[in-house]
Amino acid sequence: MERVMVFVDGSNFYHGLRANLDRTDVDFFKFSVNLCAEGRWVHTHYYNSPRRRAEDEGKYRDQQRFFNYLRTVKGLTLHLGRLEPRTRTCASCGANYVVNVEKDVDVNLAVDMLAGAFDDQYDVCVLVSGDGDFANLLAAVKRLGKQVKVAYFGTGRARALTREADEFIHLTEEFLKSCWKS
Repeated sequence: MERVMVFVDGSNFYHGLRANLDRTDVDFFKFSVNLCAEGRWVHTHYYNSPRRRAEDEGKYRDQQRFFNYLRTVKGLTLHLGRLEPRTRTCASCGANYVVNVEKDVDVNLAVDMLAGAFDDQYDVCVLVSGDGDFANLLAAVKRLGKQVKVAYFGTGRARALTREADEFIHLTEEFLKSCWKS
């Protein structure tokens, strides 16, 4: 039986859930097992960046509750990056504004996926993301002899991911019906 490891781009997945299904109450243990099909689930890695408390206390508290929940999920490791403010200039009006940019999320996911492949921790990896920046990562993992799958929604995914993946798992309402928290 093939060993399956799951890698979740948390922010990307959260926004995909909201946009496509208008809910986010996923049971990550059930979700991880469901992604493995006939394989044996070995672990899930979840990557995200904590919100800044000073910017929105309520959203910060909600996210911290969610992170605390993830810490209780058997077989799941939470990896936290950071948000850094960046000043941007509006092309239309010239006004400056600040946006938060995630740091150490995508690169940590990539390092962990490659290290896991190199160390033979899995036979199949499942990337839960629609971010096309991961296409070269998937190609590198395949060169190490691993099978790669991408799980995402019908909308919001980069074609490059679908081209690189050995298999695409379409996250639909039907697929997720057994993955919601009770």
